[in-house]
Formats: sequence, C-alpha cells, structure tokens
Amino acid sequence: MERQADLFEIYSRPSGTVAVARILKERDAQPSHALTAVRIGAVLVSMPGEQVCGDGLAWHVRRDRVSVLVVDGLGHGLQAHDAARAAVAAFGRVAADPPAAALGAVHEAMRHTRGGAAAVLALDLDRGVARFAGLGNIAGVILPDTGARRGLVSMNGTAGHGAPRIQEFVTPAPKGAVIVMHSDGIATQWHLDAYASLRAYHPSLTAAVLYRDFSRRRDDVAVVVVGERT
Repeated sequence: MERQADLFEIYSRPSGTVAVARILKERDAQPSHALTAVRIGAVLVSMPGEQVCGDGLAWHVRRDRVSVLVVDGLGHGLQAHDAARAAVAAFGRVAADPPAAALGAVHEAMRHTRGGAAAVLALDLDRGVARFAGLGNIAGVILPDTGARRGLVSMNGTAGHGAPRIQEFVTPAPKGAVIVMHSDGIATQWHLDAYASLRAYHPSLTAAVLYRDFSRRRDDVAVVVVGERT
C-alpha cells in the first residue's frame, strides 16, 4: 500500500490500527491542499442500513486559511441526505464569507428541505483565530498543543426552519492546535489523551479513531479534523 499510494500513514496500538492511503488522479500534479499550511482529514459514514448519508461536510482552503462546513440533516435517509446536499451546495458559493454570513446562506438554502443542524468554522492560522457559527448540535472543539480543550459554541435552532439567532464566536486557536468538528453521530464525551502521539499523524487518522471508538452506531456520522502542516 505504501509503494502504491502518494500519501500513506498508519497508526497502530494494542487497541487497534487505522491507516490512510491516497492516490492522486494525476501523479505529476501536486494537489492544491499540499501547498497550504493546513492538513484536513474527514470521515463521512451513513447510518447502518441506509444507502445514503444524511450528514454532509465541505471545506475551502486558501493557504493559511480554511473554512469548514459540517451539516446533519434532520433524521436519516434520503430526505436528510437532500437537506445536507442543499447545505453543501450553498456553502460552495459562500465559503469565503464570515461564518455567520455563510451559515445564514446555508440556512436559507435548507428552507425547502426538512432542515437540520449546521456549523461553519473559519480558521486563520496566521492570526491564530478560529471563528465559529452554528445552529443545533454540531460539536466543535479546539485541542491546543498544551492545556485544556476549548469547546466552540452553537446556538439553539434548526437550519432551514427555526433560527432565532445566528451568532459568530471568536476563539484563540494557538499554533499547533487541532480542531475537530462532528455531528451527533459521535458521542460528545470523547478524549484523545489515551492515543499517544496521534496528533502528530495525518488528521484523517484522528477522524478514523474518533469514528471507530466513539461512534454511537445508530446515526449518520460526519467528522472533520483540521491540523497545521508540520
């Protein structure tokens, strides 16, 4: 696998093994994300028994800045999938906007769907700042290199239907921090303290560990992990 892949990393402990392998469509071309200051990993998995995923995710990277959307369509199945697709399509048009404005556009785009939870993150590595706006139960956590984790705040409401208030919060994101966003398919009481040196690996492996060890196994799952390129 390592010989065939353009990117290959493996993380193995007594509790289990996770691996990531990527093959570029054009071997002579550097992917755009390889030229940026961030690395992003993600897992998107449908609820057991469903053929489509009611969660969705998207991101937009510009050198030392990244914008991320995580959305959880209400319920599961095709209608939840349609709600998530509407959110992702809208985010593609407004990803460069501040999170509150981008989330407002996602909210409007989801009005013809059953709605759901959604959150937008804008990370500026140069300034060490994370801006976050959310509606509903999308979790966001900043994991500094040292010190306590910091939760990102979402407002009550349902994207596409009831949004009494869309508010943007600004939180320090120090150098070396890892940021995790996920839907409620992942249990909220997770910790990475037991996974020695995991944060030094590609963020895809962190996303995979979170799915493997903390998934509720009865819902769709979306996890995005953002880390600084070393």
